[in-house]
This record gives sequence, C-alpha cells and structure tokens, in this order.
Amino acid sequence: MSLEDVKAYFKQWDREEDVLVLSSSSATVELAAEALNTEPERIAKTLAFRGTGEEEALLVVTAGDAKIDNKKFRQTFGGKARMLSPEETLEHTGHAVGGVCPFGLKKDLPVYMDVSLKRFTTVFPACGSGNSAIELTCEELYTYGKAEKWVDVCKGWKTVEDYQQVAGTGVLSDPQ
Repeated sequence: MSLEDVKAYFKQWDREEDVLVLSSSSATVELAAEALNTEPERIAKTLAFRGTGEEEALLVVTAGDAKIDNKKFRQTFGGKARMLSPEETLEHTGHAVGGVCPFGLKKDLPVYMDVSLKRFTTVFPACGSGNSAIELTCEELYTYGKAEKWVDVCKGWKTVEDYQQVAGTGVLSDPQ
C-alpha cells in the first residue's frame, strides 16, 4: 500500500499523476536507471539510519553514485552511520527497501539531502515501491521530502567539475 500512500501524499501538490509506475523493477540504482533510461547517478536513493541523537531514525537522500563517508557522517550527525535493517526501515518509513523515499512516511523522521544531488537539474527518487519513481528538481525534492537541510556526508561522486558546480552554490562551504 506504500505506493498509494505516496500518491496520496503528492495529491497536496497536484503531483500524484506524476508518479511513474514502471513495468520493471527499480529496486536498485542500476535497475532504476535502466527502467527510467537515465544515468545511475541521477537516481536519488534514500538511506535509513539509526538516529544519532534523540531521534529514532533519520533519512539521507543521496545521488545514485554517492557512498556514505563515515567520517563526514559522524562530523555532521554526531554518531556512527548505522543503517536500519530492512524490517526497521519498513517499520519507520512504511516503505520496503527498494522503494524507500522521503514521501508519505509512516513516522515523522528528519530528512537530509546530500549535496551530491545538486549536480543535476532533475533526479528520480522512488515512490514507495520497487517499481516507482518521480522526476523532481532538487528544490522540489527538498520541499516535498520536507528536508531539514543540505548536508555533505558522501564520497565517491566528486570530480573537479562536480566540486566547482556545487561549490558555486555555497553548499559545500555552508551546508545550511
């Protein structure tokens, strides 16, 4: 029922019809990129972590080619990056792994957007199932995902050009 929850969530912006239900699996970055005929790095993956403070859990949305940098995560959130199990992820988000997104969450969780996404005009996050997505600008993703702020907690994605493009936004020097 998670896909229907996300569609209902997008109704408040009249965007429920923009949710794409794919004929093939989009449960991994590679499958989603293939199903959407786009580059893997444009897939916005949502990762669920154990809370590092008072919160039970938190979500970080990153570009498809980005990997969590444990040192940056610890510096940003004050604790070790420990992912939730698939069962815990479903319990906290209402979405099964492969369809996790920051939309229509079961519990009110803090959501953070990683600057690795800012390289793209649009990205494709999942929509609550392993065969769904929606194309959004980074601003829309931030707004609809009710993000707390932009963070820089990933590695493996930055080329010199990426850094220059994102640094020009002021995001890398000031993650607010």
